[in-house]
Amino acid sequence: MSSFISRIVFPLLLFYTTIAQSQEVKDTEALLINKWKLEKYEINGTFFPPREGHETDVLILSEDHKAFSSSNGTILKGTWTFNKENKSLIIEDTQNNFKLNLKVLDIQKGECKIEIVSEEQPIKAYLKAIQ
Repeated sequence: MSSFISRIVFPLLLFYTTIAQSQEVKDTEALLINKWKLEKYEINGTFFPPREGHETDVLILSEDHKAFSSSNGTILKGTWTFNKENKSLIIEDTQNNFKLNLKVLDIQKGECKIEIVSEEQPIKAYLKAIQ
């Protein structure tokens, strides 16, 4: 019986685990494709609403990996990539030589929690999908 388990069951478990992890990455990318609005942000455990002038900020991540951002009147256009190993989301605007490094902490349909990777202090942003 143990020979059967080691030869058949364990490889099957490994196979299905690999498929599940691959599906998780595809699901994460699919969930990222959306139009996002900043709901609140967190610094050192304290929550803040969007600052004045940023109430209408928007981030759009499209299926073709193009990114669009409008923040307090500043428009950025570029591309986005998602790295499954470290759950990093990189948004790059080559025209303006700007690169934003984010880490996806949690994502569900319509809600996303990210961390802005910075040498200063970490900032967690809570995003809400909008229509």
